Amino acid sequence: MKKMISIGICTYKRNELLLRALNHISKLNTPIDCKIEIVISDNNPDKSAKNIYKELKNFPFKIHYIHEPNTGIANARNAVLKKALQLNVDYIAFLDDDEYPTVDWITELYSTLTKNNADVSTSAPTRFINGKEQTLPIKVRKRKEGETRKTCATGSVLFNVNITKKSNLWFDTSFGSMTGEDIDFFSRANNEGYKIVWCAKKLIYDELPAVRQTLEWKLDRAFNNG
Repeated sequence: MKKMISIGICTYKRNELLLRALNHISKLNTPIDCKIEIVISDNNPDKSAKNIYKELKNFPFKIHYIHEPNTGIANARNAVLKKALQLNVDYIAFLDDDEYPTVDWITELYSTLTKNNADVSTSAPTRFINGKEQTLPIKVRKRKEGETRKTCATGSVLFNVNITKKSNLWFDTSFGSMTGEDIDFFSRANNEGYKIVWCAKKLIYDELPAVRQTLEWKLDRAFNNG
């Protein structure tokens, strides 16, 4: 029987970016022993993303739409986890709605995870500012394929559903509107003994908007992640 992977996309009033992400997801290669389904978690009270996926014709993967009325990214992510448990999946992947993957995103993360007998595999998004690719920090560039990590983010991640199913780990909603709930989630998973490994390949692309290029935003993000 094939393994089931749910790709969770949390979104909030960014339909154009969501549509771009779905367009790229439609071209994904699938690991030979896996099946992929998509879970869209809409955190907009107006349910703006409810019908966006219907604009795509002949989409190759089944799409599940869920509406999470309680605002906050942790709530939206937990809604994905709950749906994944209902679907009885084996693995969960997360992708931000402003990112878009290469065709080998899932196959490479899955390969890294299985080859290293790990529970979580993660990679660094390749970021662009005004169309120009940004160089990753040297500490990120030095990471080796399969290197163990103590935590990671949800920008590009694949993990075993047992982190939630067996260990009852969820994203902490006390973070509210702040970021860092993903770093906290995987840090707790690491503390529970789940193995996190690094995938060194370029798999995800992210165009940074102007609001995320300011010093104030960067300091705030670093503080929350810390």
